[in-house]
Amino acid sequence: MSGGRELTLAWTPTQQEYVRALKLWRDASGQRQRSRNRGLTVVAAGLVLFVFVAASGGTRAVAVAAPLVLVVVGFVWFRDLVPYWGLRRAIRKAPALLAPVTLVMPSLSTVTVTGASSTGVWDAVTSRARRSVPLHPRLAQLEATKTQSA
Repeated sequence: MSGGRELTLAWTPTQQEYVRALKLWRDASGQRQRSRNRGLTVVAAGLVLFVFVAASGGTRAVAVAAPLVLVVVGFVWFRDLVPYWGLRRAIRKAPALLAPVTLVMPSLSTVTVTGASSTGVWDAVTSRARRSVPLHPRLAQLEATKTQSA
């Protein structure tokens, strides 16, 4: 990597990689656990409603339909499915998200390679890549909104 050579990185993201990134983000941010808690609460409410309607002698249709709807909604929340459905829909509507990404960094002559496991090299390359790759327009809009609100 020395001597002024260009470094070219090419990567084609897949839908599975987007889903993995979403899972990682949701796990790290705590969103998944909050979604699971909401799901359990809704499922419990459905079961309580079922017992209440069944014990009060309500009609069979109400005794089955209302709790069943709550249980299904709770299961969807518990499994945290809504973000993944939305992500798949977004990828389907914007196929450019799956376009190949190529990054060419002009020169890495300032980086000296001492070993493949050197964290300094990795930090230098990733920071250079972050400076060279333009932010996705949607992320740029979210970042601008975040800085304006702060």
